[in-house]
Amino acid sequence: MHNATSDKLAVPVSQLRRQTTEGIKAHLAVGPLLLTQRGKVVAVLLDPALWCRLLQARDAA
Repeated sequence: MHNATSDKLAVPVSQLRRQTTEGIKAHLAVGPLLLTQRGKVVAVLLDPALWCRLLQARDAA
């Protein structure tokens, strides 16, 4: 599995709880945000526009 601790866009769930919405949006403007728990990726947050593009690309394939 991907080593999230080396990824600069990996954020522990506990830290995400303390961030403001604007802080989270700033992360998403750069790219997907990997959420980690105990050093393992447990979820990925995507910008909604990116999610829509991914779905469109999948549906077009």
